[in-house]
Amino acid sequence: MSVTSANPEALKASIQKLLANSAALEDAINEYGTFYRLVGKLEGINGIALSVVTIWLQREADGKFQFVTLKPLKEA
Repeated sequence: MSVTSANPEALKASIQKLLANSAALEDAINEYGTFYRLVGKLEGINGIALSVVTIWLQREADGKFQFVTLKPLKEA
């Protein structure tokens, strides 16, 4: 079974686990706020782990964090 629109809670749980087990690094700052990059393994409900990069924004307006994107890590 894979993560689909029928089980979004599985993806949410995987991202929360990634957040708990990885360190975020400041990536960029602009008028919207500070962007953070977090690299780690995203574990699927099928047991397969994928190396990913997530980008988060700490908004200048209110200081809250906002998820921006998740993409596979392209290893050099």
